[in-house]
Amino acid sequence: MTQFPRFESSNKARVWKLRKSIYGLKRVPGAWFDKLKYTLSYLSFYSYKYDGSLNYYFASYVIIFLSIYVDDIIVSSKYSQTITRLTSILNQHFALKNLGELSYFICVDAHRACNGGLHLN
Repeated sequence: MTQFPRFESSNKARVWKLRKSIYGLKRVPGAWFDKLKYTLSYLSFYSYKYDGSLNYYFASYVIIFLSIYVDDIIVSSKYSQTITRLTSILNQHFALKNLGELSYFICVDAHRACNGGLHLN
């Protein structure tokens, strides 16, 4: 963190005490979402016309779908290498936490089928 303009001190080791959590600010979620959308567009992702929370990437044989709900993201692709590569790129811009295999998202239970499919309930 750098010192704020007009509040700079010659002592660069000074720590600022925040009286209110950054996450408590009203504009932070919108700024985070804007930064995410900008990063995704830079990576050649497109937003689905009828649902802005669904993003997709098509290039030759690679297809990636990315669904966003508040601060949760689901990444799906046929190839696990593309998911790993995308998450490593996004991890350079955002603090990510991989919660593993999808089991629950927006009040929907998800279970992997024997044939590789996904059952949603």
